[in-house]
Amino acid sequence: MDGERVYAYFGSYGLVCFDLDGYRLWSVPLGVAHVIPYGSGTSPILAGELVILNRDEGPEPYLLAVDRRTGTTVWKQKQYMGAAEKARGQ
Repeated sequence: MDGERVYAYFGSYGLVCFDLDGYRLWSVPLGVAHVIPYGSGTSPILAGELVILNRDEGPEPYLLAVDRRTGTTVWKQKQYMGAAEKARGQ
């Protein structure tokens, strides 16, 4: 929340933004998060004009940054798995 908007992430849908009256301003469908057995537990953060989401579930984790006013993707950065995760076969 930034005083004008509320930003939320739903593992079953994606990233959404609402105004303070509850009207959806934009959405970024990301598909269902496939995190077994616990589900998705990440939250978006606000950094200046960007909403940043750590989407680390699934075989190709990434960080996503969207414009807080429009929901337009500004950048997307693939995350590389560390040695410990590779050793566990994740």
